[in-house]
Parts: sequence; C-alpha cells; structure tokens
Amino acid sequence: MEHSTWNKQNFQLQFENIPTSNTVKKYLINRGTISLNDLGNGKTERIAEGELKLNLPFLLKPLAPIGERLIHGEAEKILNGEAEVLKKKLGSV
Repeated sequence: MEHSTWNKQNFQLQFENIPTSNTVKKYLINRGTISLNDLGNGKTERIAEGELKLNLPFLLKPLAPIGERLIHGEAEKILNGEAEVLKKKLGSV
C-alpha cells in the first residue's frame, strides 16, 4: 500500500510504501520522493530518490543486498510504466 503526498508548488511527491503483511512490514523500508523539473522546450525531468532497505534477522543479513536489488529492479519497471502512462495522458491534453 502506498501513502503519498503531492506538493503542487514544488511538483514533488513524497511516498512511503507500507507492506500489508505484518511479517514483511517488520523488515521492509521503502520511502522517498519523486520530483518533476521543467527543462523547457516541452521537456520534463523526473527524479526518483529514496530509501529501499531490508532489515533482516542476523543470519539472513547477507541476503539483504540481493533482495534490495530485486525489489529495486521491479520498482524501476513500475515507475517507468507509470511515466509512459503520464506522458500519454499529458500528450492528449
């Protein structure tokens, strides 16, 4: 589940992804910002920054970087998909 706040003045979205599973919720931190910057000439830059961290128990800690990379890859696919939809919507306005 995502909790987000859009700042209209700064064109910035602050988000926190909150797992719906209590088990996952104990171990996953995922929050950050997405900013839209006008570059002129009809171009916009989107910058996504955030924290993605797995707080695993001691014996599983070596697996955290692998899990974080997998989650990051999937999140990047989702964000790029959303960007394409937004681009199409804005182009039709």
